[in-house]
Amino acid sequence: MPEKILKKLNERILPQWKACFLSALVIGLLAHLYKITGWLPNWDSLVFRYDPQNMLGIGRWFLPVVCSFSSFYDLPFLNGIISILFHALGAVCICKILKVENKITAALIGALIVSFPTVTSVLMYNYVADGYSIAFFMSTLAAVFMTNKKPNYIAAALLIALSSGIYQAYLTVTVM
Repeated sequence: MPEKILKKLNERILPQWKACFLSALVIGLLAHLYKITGWLPNWDSLVFRYDPQNMLGIGRWFLPVVCSFSSFYDLPFLNGIISILFHALGAVCICKILKVENKITAALIGALIVSFPTVTSVLMYNYVADGYSIAFFMSTLAAVFMTNKKPNYIAAALLIALSSGIYQAYLTVTVM
């Protein structure tokens, strides 16, 4: 039954992870509300109101696949919410890697991750913000797989390859 599955899943999620995720979600919405609810154009958003993300020539072969799930249009609300959700999930991965047990510390990590200036920069390129935030999440999840008691190097390598196929800069997130 679905309610039993949800209850079991809820029991596996640690309270500090919930605090981190909810903090990242709320602070992310507050910090980026202006960008999410309006259209703050830059040069790219003027040119790329619609873009199929075909950036194979610069090594972003997986970007069109990831961005196809939401839209190829510059939609501030949709792409902004997706971006905040995946940055929040990445913050939870960081809490897991660092073995954070204090809810306040976890909430501060979530708030810091989602309000960091690079997230604001990603949201300025809103037509690819969803894909880039998924790349951030994949890179942190790869680090989780590598730092487990029983490391899963194959899953980590696959996630690093997919993340690098979206945006190569997130390789440094995994390394750090």
